[in-house]
Amino acid sequence: MNQFVISSWDFSKGKAYTVESYDKLKAECWYHCQRDHSELAQQMIPTAMIESLLANDTRPRFEQSDEDCFLIILRGINLNHNAD
Repeated sequence: MNQFVISSWDFSKGKAYTVESYDKLKAECWYHCQRDHSELAQQMIPTAMIESLLANDTRPRFEQSDEDCFLIILRGINLNHNAD
């Protein structure tokens, strides 16, 4: 699984800790993934959210698929000099 996880944090103890192993998804964790990696959709993502994650439309949004599963899409702003 770790080929497409860029980084992740565990929030289960209140303070965020870096997750060292990506072998199994854990509750109360945040995963930063490479969205265009070929194995991402197959291994981690509920079917209902695959289209949203792989869409070219990257507008920020919140989607809830059931009581315990949601997706939040955020967008960063590149403030580097000469950034397009």
